[in-house]
Amino acid sequence: MNSIITSRFGERTLATLTHDGKRAWDAGHIGDLLGYAGNRLDRRILGPWFEQLIEGFDYVVLTGEVALSLTAAQGGPVEVPSAQEHRLVLLFEPGLHIVLAKTGTPEARRLRRFVLDEVLSQCAEPPTRREPTLAQRREKRLWAQMDLEERRLASESLRRTVGELHRLGYITDHVRAVYEVTAAEIALENELPVLQAAVRDGRPPSAA
Repeated sequence: MNSIITSRFGERTLATLTHDGKRAWDAGHIGDLLGYAGNRLDRRILGPWFEQLIEGFDYVVLTGEVALSLTAAQGGPVEVPSAQEHRLVLLFEPGLHIVLAKTGTPEARRLRRFVLDEVLSQCAEPPTRREPTLAQRREKRLWAQMDLEERRLASESLRRTVGELHRLGYITDHVRAVYEVTAAEIALENELPVLQAAVRDGRPPSAA
């Protein structure tokens, strides 16, 4: 689908097209804005600059009805006896930047800044919220289950170790209580400040 967005560039109008899903500009129109006489910019793209531009990526050459309709949509003159003879060179975004850099005039630099600051932001589509796919939802649930199991194992391992050290007399009841709270925080993945304060001060939560 082809569409056209127009922007005011000084006293002139810059037409930005969408061709095959990519932003594009009529090389002849760009040439007019930069002061190239006639179709001199088209001839440079297809002539001296040919080795530095990649057809299909930097530019495309359209002929026939497609070229004719795009030229007419921009309000450009069509001075050929038939549509089959009409040719249109479209510059895609990478090619436009190359052409402007090679032109190197103050007007070219001004146009490049205008395209970057004004045109591309105008053409940008607002972000759309996409619902996660079934595979993405399953993957999210799987990661949540794995995280829960990992936290459960870590908490149980800590509680068993602390219990055994307490049984052997290596730690006091108070130290065991501190680590029991830590094990609970690991399992819940949340801090328990009331319990932490209680075991730190050596008194039950109801007395805090």
